[in-house]
Amino acid sequence: MSDEKTTVTLIAGGARYSAFTRAAVSYSANQAVRAFAFTVTDATDAMDEQWNFMPGTPVTVLANGQLLVTGYINRMVPSFDANNHTVEISGTSKGRDSVKSAAEHDKGEWRNKTPLQIAQELDKQGVGFTSDIQQKPFEYARLHPNETVFEAVERMTRRQPMLLQGMPDGSIKMTKGGSAGSNSPLMEGINILAGSAAFDDGDQHSEYKVKGQRVYGTDKKSLQIVATEKDPSVKRHLPKHIHQESDIDEQTAKDRARHHKNRQQGESVTAQIKSQSWFDLGGQLWKANGLVYVQSRVLKLSQQMLIKSVSLTQDESGSFATLSLVLPQAFDGEGTGMGGGGAGSGAQSPWKDFAQPTDL
Repeated sequence: MSDEKTTVTLIAGGARYSAFTRAAVSYSANQAVRAFAFTVTDATDAMDEQWNFMPGTPVTVLANGQLLVTGYINRMVPSFDANNHTVEISGTSKGRDSVKSAAEHDKGEWRNKTPLQIAQELDKQGVGFTSDIQQKPFEYARLHPNETVFEAVERMTRRQPMLLQGMPDGSIKMTKGGSAGSNSPLMEGINILAGSAAFDDGDQHSEYKVKGQRVYGTDKKSLQIVATEKDPSVKRHLPKHIHQESDIDEQTAKDRARHHKNRQQGESVTAQIKSQSWFDLGGQLWKANGLVYVQSRVLKLSQQMLIKSVSLTQDESGSFATLSLVLPQAFDGEGTGMGGGGAGSGAQSPWKDFAQPTDL
């Protein structure tokens, strides 16, 4: 399927397909799994092998030849009437295997290992964990009962706050906010079709105080660790106290306090913007965890923002990108949960979690 700007190709089980009526792909800065959904329709023989998109079939999704998703079909819904045979398929990137699989390790504990090293030891599924940031080894870490691979890794990364981002090749990258580069600007009257913005200080506090203690040590300094970060933009006295249950040292407490402040500042300004084409004005795919300058008089925005998530859709009306934006400091090292929803998560409709071309 294609328009003048975007040609989408689905490779399923080694065969290429382009005759579909709808296509969608979604990915985020703070989601370890990418998602896709396609609707294929034709009046040909319903028993034709070309329609055999069974769950578990390996899939690759390309846009203008650029890789978007490497994963598997999770759900297939065939249907027909007197005129058409339709198949709806949806699935996720390889990272979903780490979300489904129980964590297995001979010892169930580690000493002097980084989160990346621990993730790679747990990755029996071959998803592939990588990192582009420097990490500190833990003195001691262990598995919790009944954890999945992803739950264990995500918990480790919360101790050294970072993002777990699903990559086009299906792997999961440990990274920091804003590390994906940048897209060309979004400008009202040029490449913004519709948009909305929200300015909200409801979750901001005047100061963030993190409290905790060391696993090792019985001295006062180890038992009473406190770090405070102030937000000068909040003029009223609105403190927030955060109790850190896991092992924490003084520097980690300071980092956590700063990350909490940054996240709330960053999420105080958000935007949803719809643009035509899966590519920016410079010909680049829209980059989750990338930066983009937004210029919109109506939305009262004239600043750099971070692309939190990207929802790409294509049908007979054209190709569209719906971008969720926050201020860059929202992901200044803030930890993340798994975004395993969307297509392929078991919803009744594989289109449930994708923005429609006429919606925001």
